[in-house]
Amino acid sequence: MHIPFYRAALIATVLSSGTSFAGTSFAQELPPGDGHDITQKACTMCHGVDVIVSQRHTPDEWQDIVSQMVGNGADLTDAQFTTVVKYLSTTLGPESAAPGKPAATSPH
Repeated sequence: MHIPFYRAALIATVLSSGTSFAGTSFAQELPPGDGHDITQKACTMCHGVDVIVSQRHTPDEWQDIVSQMVGNGADLTDAQFTTVVKYLSTTLGPESAAPGKPAATSPH
């Protein structure tokens, strides 16, 4: 059976991009902390961890973002919502280290 060049090229592109994507998605992890598991489960249903860990927000901003995600279909109880917002605010707040940068330190 002969596969036309364009189909072979398309198959190769899809396979290689899938492999590359899988390698990237597993390379990043959410930081450890209370609420890690529920955040991992709820937030990665729609997007990769890289989308989450690349952001730094205040507690109010995280609350707005998580509210928007619930509006988009994230399945969280009220208690889980509070846990996720607290986890994100603590681990990925403005004072948290951005990827590739050292964490902010206290002058004490």
